[in-house]
Amino acid sequence: MKKIGLLICLLMILLVIGKNEAQSLICNDLVFIALDESCTHTILPEEILEGIVFPNCIVELDKTAPFGNGPWVPGVLGPDDIGKTYQIRVKHLPSGNSCWGNVKAEDKLPPKLKCNGVTTVNLTAGGPVSVAATDLNLTAVDACSVVTLNPANLNYDCGNLGVNTIQLTATDGYGNTSTCNHTVLVTNAADCLTCTSECPESVVVSYDEGNSVLAPAFQNSDWSAFDPFGNALYDPACATYVDSTYTVTYTAGPSGQDWFTRQWVWQDGTGQIVNCNQSILFPNSHTVIVQGTVFWDSDNDCQLDAGEIGINVFGLEIVTLPSGSTNTVIPNADGTYTIEIEFTPADSAAQVHLDLPNYVSTICPNAIDIPNSTSTPVYNFNIGLQTGGDCPVMKVDLGTLFARRCATNLITLQYCNVGLDTAYNAYVEVKLDSLITLESATLPFTLGPNNTATFQLGDLPPFTCGYAYLNAKVSCDAVLGQTLCNSATAFPDTPCGGEWQGPLVTSTAICTGDSVSLSIWNKGQADMVNALEYIVIEDFIMYKDGSFQLDAGDSITIKTKADGSTWRIEAKQIPGFHVTGIVSAAIEGCGGLNTPGAINMFSQSDNALNYDEECSEVVASCDPNDKTAVPVGTQAQHFIRANEVIEYKIRFQNTGTASALKVVVVDSLPAELDARTLEVGASSHPYRLEIYSGRIIHFVFDPIELPDSNANEVASHGFVEFRIAQQPDLPDGTVIENTVGIYFDFNAPVITNTAYHTIGYPFQVSNTWTANAPGLQVTLTPNPFQDQALLAVEGKRLSKGHVLLYNAQGSLLRTQDLTDNRAILYRSNLPAGVYFFQIVDQGIGVAGGKIILD
Repeated sequence: MKKIGLLICLLMILLVIGKNEAQSLICNDLVFIALDESCTHTILPEEILEGIVFPNCIVELDKTAPFGNGPWVPGVLGPDDIGKTYQIRVKHLPSGNSCWGNVKAEDKLPPKLKCNGVTTVNLTAGGPVSVAATDLNLTAVDACSVVTLNPANLNYDCGNLGVNTIQLTATDGYGNTSTCNHTVLVTNAADCLTCTSECPESVVVSYDEGNSVLAPAFQNSDWSAFDPFGNALYDPACATYVDSTYTVTYTAGPSGQDWFTRQWVWQDGTGQIVNCNQSILFPNSHTVIVQGTVFWDSDNDCQLDAGEIGINVFGLEIVTLPSGSTNTVIPNADGTYTIEIEFTPADSAAQVHLDLPNYVSTICPNAIDIPNSTSTPVYNFNIGLQTGGDCPVMKVDLGTLFARRCATNLITLQYCNVGLDTAYNAYVEVKLDSLITLESATLPFTLGPNNTATFQLGDLPPFTCGYAYLNAKVSCDAVLGQTLCNSATAFPDTPCGGEWQGPLVTSTAICTGDSVSLSIWNKGQADMVNALEYIVIEDFIMYKDGSFQLDAGDSITIKTKADGSTWRIEAKQIPGFHVTGIVSAAIEGCGGLNTPGAINMFSQSDNALNYDEECSEVVASCDPNDKTAVPVGTQAQHFIRANEVIEYKIRFQNTGTASALKVVVVDSLPAELDARTLEVGASSHPYRLEIYSGRIIHFVFDPIELPDSNANEVASHGFVEFRIAQQPDLPDGTVIENTVGIYFDFNAPVITNTAYHTIGYPFQVSNTWTANAPGLQVTLTPNPFQDQALLAVEGKRLSKGHVLLYNAQGSLLRTQDLTDNRAILYRSNLPAGVYFFQIVDQGIGVAGGKIILD
């Protein structure tokens, strides 16, 4: 899976099996359409049609009863259409064919309600004073209907002097509501107090004065900073006072305002208490706005000129200092953006920068520092993107809902040119597993050798993406649990700046009769200067390690037995090469199939932008709503290495009794994942991505019209994929847990399983019969066995040895002590299959091997 940009438009998924013809348009019977913030909506064909969406379709409405006879008007809904049901038709212009359905307009958006700071109420002659909610310092708007506020009126008198916090509710004409908390400061204490000739009026001060002047003074008990706000005086007409006190207290308010309360208290000669209070309010946060346009700088002057095109492919990242907390804002379709940065006293500054991948650069400024100050409330910052020459950058991603044997399955192909120049004569090659047959696709293709389909894309302008949907049948010869791997490569693939001139490490894994050939190649232009390391893994146990240093064009090959194991070779890449990460190749099922599914225990070697590989296990059925991850990890703890990228897939199914109009996938990312590296990938349906503070991401499929499983089981499924990095250098033992909530319309969420990993070394000790300790030999007689076998260690006396027995997935099944370097292993109730043992002496692994139970 690859990063395709957070805002690239996703097209409707094809969930129809078999050949599709332009003549067969199918409209949904009834579609509910929610109007947008402007109280309008232009209906798209994919919102009405079931299955395939052909180009050159138009949508028309009949709004005049009796419906069906016209006049037919463009498919645009507005305020007057709310609550009404109309007949709708979708017409395919080239063929003239149409289908009909019904549509009902709804207002589902709550009114916009914002409480803006403080409203000051001055009492007249002690009050009371009535204030209409519409006169408060707030904003309440709704494009579809009139907004009412509750409470409608507020009453204040001398008993309300000082700070008052109220909750307001705004309700539109269709019952949608919003709430906010508002602060009301009631002043004019002179008419409300006795024996006080002067009590200072309560005031509102700025964020800077409250947080930078008064707050530090209060912490240091320096009351002199409050003197400019006045002083209270006792009325000499009253009895002479005998004692007085003056205090300052601080309150953190619930509605965006904090305040200091100054209180003067006297005791007169008769023992009566006289007091007055003054409130000094100040905001506990303030907002700075950064706005501008990300644009294609066609004349290379870094200035936004008329006619230059806006770009919305890359997100803008906001980093708050010193906390380092981050947030991401996506530009609008025209490249414009508005960022509201809310500063608190704990913040010193923020940085806004365009999140450009390492293959895209621009000489125009793309970052701006924003100090925590109210002196400049608005910053205008346009970001120009320029090209340095012929530099298209192709990216590709494959997504598979699942691989059901003897059935046609959906494969989603997403492709993009995310470079700054046109990709001429672009194409994608999709190599399918030998057990998968491509039946049809939404783009023309040619099928070549090695089960490879080629999709011609034509000329792709910069920042252009598209989708192809493949119907592919999994052979009935596939075994449940077996891993089927598909890959895609996008062209042109020339890196920006020209071909790499240094050495380049690649790897292959090939089944050749009775053996497996695991090879490492130097496919680069130069000889290797330094040696690099490699390892060979049998299933999840390290079989061999070593180093290599190859001249250009040379290779090394490690041959192993074809015994049904899953074999994998890993090597380090040349430092400085633009594609980072481990170079690996793996093969499953050569000479049998002992450990199905082991390939996904480790990451695929698909970090190149223009290459993606996805491996899926063959299933008969599965949990309709789940979250999976690659790498899966090894053993019960799902061990993976630190700094490995994790690819998540979220699958969902509508198992209700009616179509789901909206699906929202909510993922609260754990702190162990770096939210700044989020890369969205393929999905089954179009969606928009919403990113919230607190590391919360929403994949919003709206509209989706996902049929229920009883009406259409095949089309009732959906999925979305994303890829994300760990926080750097997590320590061993760190657990990464991630659970997702899936919301179908307004129903309670469906909570998925928890996908989890543990940071640690994911390999067991070598399972070769040549043990780690010099001179040590291990025998297991018989092997394979049915009931029991004798395990013997020779060549060294083990002082405190025991045997660990694992299943093929790496889960520990049992532990058994060695007596005189020997142990009898009993089958007990273990089913037939492949198992692994590890011999440990005083906590250190000294040998390992494979056991086969008949």
